[in-house]
Amino acid sequence: MRSEIFSRIAERLAGDASLATLLGAGGVVRRAGVDDSLAVPSVTLTPGVESARPKPGSALTGNRGASPTLQVDVWVDGRADGAPCTGDDADAISDLVDDLLLDAASPISGTSGWVRISDSHQRDSAGLWHNSARYAFRYSLTN
Repeated sequence: MRSEIFSRIAERLAGDASLATLLGAGGVVRRAGVDDSLAVPSVTLTPGVESARPKPGSALTGNRGASPTLQVDVWVDGRADGAPCTGDDADAISDLVDDLLLDAASPISGTSGWVRISDSHQRDSAGLWHNSARYAFRYSLTN
């Protein structure tokens, strides 16, 4: 995924006041793998598989369409003293991420066709809530 597209996605999530409120004072939105320690609560973003194919007229324009995936993970500690600390809190954060990414009326600049293609909700034996969702979308590239 092109870095400017990834940055726009991260900025949309990190800049949303409602998401910041749900995550609380210590909450973060970050690229997965940047820091080995897991800040909780958090939303981590992982670029996935991407395919690109020529658009009509691409021999002249160099335009092609990219179809990447993005994994978004929500992490909430069930042992925390205050919210967010429950599966319902993790679900509320995930629902808001859905609203922000799937909003066709206000798409992330340069992207279109957002769809959620899978999701899961888990709780481990240590009390960590983990919601995961994968999204597919499109954007254009120029050679």
